[in-house]
Amino acid sequence: MSHKVALRYLRIDEIRQKRLDMKNLSDHRQDETL
Repeated sequence: MSHKVALRYLRIDEIRQKRLDMKNLSDHRQDETL
């Protein structure tokens, strides 16, 4: 695996984690239903 590819995967994982955090935050606010 090249360094660039590794960095890209790290970035994707970071974004995925942020998205999970956002989802968890929205789950806690039940008044904001979709």
